[in-house]
Amino acid sequence: MWLATLPAGAQTPAQGPPAPVLQLTQAKFLLEDGETIPADNAAWQPQTLPDNWSLSRSGVGGFAWYRIEFDLPQGAPQQSALHVPRFSMNGMAYVNGEFVGGDGRFAEPTGRQWYRPQLYQIPARLLKPGFNVVHIRIKAYPSNRGGLSQIYFGPAAAVQAQWERRWFWQVTSVQITTSITLGLSALAFVAWTLSGFGSAYGYFGAGALIWGLRNTHFLFTEIPIPAVYWEVLVATSLMWVLVLISVFEVRFADRSYPKSEGFLLVYCASVPFIVWAAGTQHLALAITLCYAVLLVMGASILVLLVAEVRRNPSAHTMMSLCASLVVYALATHDFVIQSDALGFAEPYKLHFGAPIMFTVVALNMFQRFRDAKASAEELALNLETRVQQKNQELSRTYEALRQIEAAQAKSQER
Repeated sequence: MWLATLPAGAQTPAQGPPAPVLQLTQAKFLLEDGETIPADNAAWQPQTLPDNWSLSRSGVGGFAWYRIEFDLPQGAPQQSALHVPRFSMNGMAYVNGEFVGGDGRFAEPTGRQWYRPQLYQIPARLLKPGFNVVHIRIKAYPSNRGGLSQIYFGPAAAVQAQWERRWFWQVTSVQITTSITLGLSALAFVAWTLSGFGSAYGYFGAGALIWGLRNTHFLFTEIPIPAVYWEVLVATSLMWVLVLISVFEVRFADRSYPKSEGFLLVYCASVPFIVWAAGTQHLALAITLCYAVLLVMGASILVLLVAEVRRNPSAHTMMSLCASLVVYALATHDFVIQSDALGFAEPYKLHFGAPIMFTVVALNMFQRFRDAKASAEELALNLETRVQQKNQELSRTYEALRQIEAAQAKSQER
């Protein structure tokens, strides 16, 4: 595909440098649930983008409009595009009063376009030299990181290339890591049911399965249940992932902590009620607090792994510790995003940790299979050697008996 664009690229110097991609960060804001674009003289308020409602208007939810103005110079490219890295939960865009794109439902349960970067191709007829205006309508939930990121406008090819990079890291990478995680989950269940390696791999398989299913919440654009129950499922699933992986690490290290495991189970069972009781007004805060407890639990697991490395400094324990440190760092990164301390459009990264951790476990699984096969082959070889030794002993004993019988026969003849 790149080679096919070379002839067109060769003409670029004669046409002058390409038009730059504009980053639009100055907007006007209006909290209004009307479906038509508000008038120019409405009560618009200045707003800098990105606009995270959890910070700028905590507790506010519903519909809102953003008005972004920009000037288009003479000789602008015929084909332009608009890139919106993120709006939450759903949105649609207009250029100079005409609809250019938007997907998903605004009625409950609202469509979930929050993690999908948006790309809108703008026909040349909608643009004009000089003053132009973009309107974006969004639907946001209160205190749940609703809002709008900065916007990029420019030549279609350049804007699309920028959008494709973000789409890979936010959508394609999730699809890849989720597929790997679910595949390793199936492998763990096979090892658990057929190999007789013990219950540890059963916990691992269940944790991988739940983690893989949880990752799909980045990909769903429509949900079958109300949003508050969906958020409860998403938050609870991460708790169960940590518990199952923690129990796996403990069992794999041939340790047992019944009281700690019981506490984790009770905590996970109570999380859905905690998040649900918080309601939509305090949903994000409740989830953030639960994730903080997760980080504390994760730190305790790291301490356990360090102790295991000191006790048994093998290649597997070292790899497990390193993988757990990577996952913990990624989880901390996502917790900082959830706490609104990073950029509004910053991608989450914890899903990258699942294949890392589970690949280490899979390698250990293959190592155990190999060791078991080697032990079986060695046992078979030893058994064959012992059988040969017994046969030789029996042959010597038979020969001795034959000589004794011959001597007795001669004695009787005398």
